[in-house]
Amino acid sequence: MRLRISATALAFLTLRLSTCSPATQGDYPLDVSDRYIVTLKPGTEIPEHIHHVESLLAHQGVERDDGKSFAGVTHEYHISDFRGYAGHFDRRTADLLRQHDNVTAVEPDKVWTLSSVITQSKVPYGLSLISHRQANKPDYAYDSSAGGGTWAYVVDSGINVQHGEFEGRASNGYNAVRGEPPTDSFGHGTHVAALIGGKTYGVAKKTHLIGVEIFKGQKTTYAIALDGLQWAVNDILKTNRAAKAVINMSADGVGDKAINAAVREAIKRGISVVVSGGIRGAPTSWPSDAIVVAPTNQRRVSWDRADKSTRITLWAPGVDIRSAWIGSSAASRTMSGPSQAAGYVAGLVVYLKAMRRLPDPASTKQSLIMLALRNVVGNPGEAQNLFAYNGSGR
Repeated sequence: MRLRISATALAFLTLRLSTCSPATQGDYPLDVSDRYIVTLKPGTEIPEHIHHVESLLAHQGVERDDGKSFAGVTHEYHISDFRGYAGHFDRRTADLLRQHDNVTAVEPDKVWTLSSVITQSKVPYGLSLISHRQANKPDYAYDSSAGGGTWAYVVDSGINVQHGEFEGRASNGYNAVRGEPPTDSFGHGTHVAALIGGKTYGVAKKTHLIGVEIFKGQKTTYAIALDGLQWAVNDILKTNRAAKAVINMSADGVGDKAINAAVREAIKRGISVVVSGGIRGAPTSWPSDAIVVAPTNQRRVSWDRADKSTRITLWAPGVDIRSAWIGSSAASRTMSGPSQAAGYVAGLVVYLKAMRRLPDPASTKQSLIMLALRNVVGNPGEAQNLFAYNGSGR
């Protein structure tokens, strides 16, 4: 049975860690050979086009003499005007699809990477940095609304919902890895979720957290990731939460045309989307209307591996960040990277939505930029010198 999803992109996400946790010793087997992502023109009738694709594939199969077989269309995507699919085709079929009147792009699969690095530091500091103009203050100053009545959708590896950090406010809504129950077997999603809304580590301590699992072990595909994104968008719209929700995607910021189109459609439907900036050597290519975040250390100096391109919206704490982990209800781990910085800013989004009743992505992003501390980031490169701040007045 085909899966209906929210954007067309198929590519592998491999998790790149300096130190691999015991929970990640297994690897989810994936093969992107002859895998493609096809983006369709708005208004294209997907069933009719898919029938055409199946006919093409059948014709190519009759002519083959090498015995290879191809799975055809594996995922379909439809978010507002964004339509497309992912599939397994021979090269000749892919070339024919590029010539089709209803096709705007045919892209090969590629690698997509989670962007955190496990470290050994045990000193949390990020909440102080985002609530004080001066660094090295001992406390976290925040409004008592604390993100109440909001929802953060964490499109990642799932959430350890039994962890004490979440106080019953976390649930796993959907697992895009087929045939698996939703749970966090890796830890990355739990870490990010607690930065968004954990009772100790979190920015918005009253928000509701919903895990959307797209990783199993260290890898996934863009097709799976887009399935998860589509579910999050549909759930937010179905429950009328657009003005009170954020989607966080803490993966390497090297998107392609299809996934960027999907993110744009989510934002167009009124949903704020926070994403990680890229790693040095792979600068971010997220769409400009997303909130793109890069990490600094405790002194507000940019991480040495951070993307410093003009696509970065904000800087936030992201080096040696302690947060919740898997394995028990009290486990914690220290990590570094754009994922952690994005988690803090996603928390700020729902924090400000609760406090200021921000109605849409544009006003939310503008509030973040207006509140941001200016010219405090060391070595920002070409990125804007704006550091995330909650407006506490401290």
